[in-house]
Amino acid sequence: MLKNLLKIFLSVFVVLIVANFGKGQSDISCDSSALQHCLYGFIQFTGWNASSQNGLNDYTSLYTYLQQTVGNVVGYDDGLLLVCNGIEQFVSCLGQQNIGCITVPGRLRAGDSLTNAYGIAGTFNQYQFECGAGLFTVERDNALTCIQRVLTSNVNVLANCRSTYFANVQHDPSNANLYIGNLLKCYIAPFSVARCRRETRSNEWWACETQYQFVKPQFPLATDVCDIQHSPLLTMSDYLKSNHKIENNKHFFKMPNIWKQNELGEWIYTEQEWLSD
Repeated sequence: MLKNLLKIFLSVFVVLIVANFGKGQSDISCDSSALQHCLYGFIQFTGWNASSQNGLNDYTSLYTYLQQTVGNVVGYDDGLLLVCNGIEQFVSCLGQQNIGCITVPGRLRAGDSLTNAYGIAGTFNQYQFECGAGLFTVERDNALTCIQRVLTSNVNVLANCRSTYFANVQHDPSNANLYIGNLLKCYIAPFSVARCRRETRSNEWWACETQYQFVKPQFPLATDVCDIQHSPLLTMSDYLKSNHKIENNKHFFKMPNIWKQNELGEWIYTEQEWLSD
């Protein structure tokens, strides 16, 4: 069943996304009524507690729901299949004419903030991977159970990795490569120290690639590579020496530095605290 889903998802999602990227930004179209109709179908199919009128107004709501659904029942792929089938139906419903509704230009035209526009586009780009090449690897290496355990036991840590990334690139986009690298290492860390991690490191690769695909709509020229011959996976052992610790049988992770304003209104690249779930 997973193999069939992989073929169906890739054939639908990739064709529509590639066709859309072939257009100029001025050609991006989105019929809001069609979007609401398709989003309503997605909500009904997946059980997401959201409104079709404003379901895409906060990317974190969609992202959290999808991640919770994938990891909800550890050891079973029901949640993953539900998410992938739901997204496939949603994308098919939009079709080539309205796939622009979930791209960065389309979300900006709808009045989204930059962060939300990138978040929505990034979420769907990430799940193109999770329901495509990522799904194939999860099936091949029997890695889903480990991935689910990490997702469900590190919710706050993983979310903070992403929110720190957005705060930094919003203030200092010229150093995006630094902040992308920080995001990838921050997100991979809980997968690297998990007892269930695979010898092939496929769970770490999966974690890296999900976030790399998440940032691609914002920084399409990013050059990070998620394999064991390159950073960040190549340098994770060194990263963990100073950014991971265990206290009272709990894992703590040092969050990347973040740009913040002090009481004088000055922007300071601030060291963050250790975080655990």
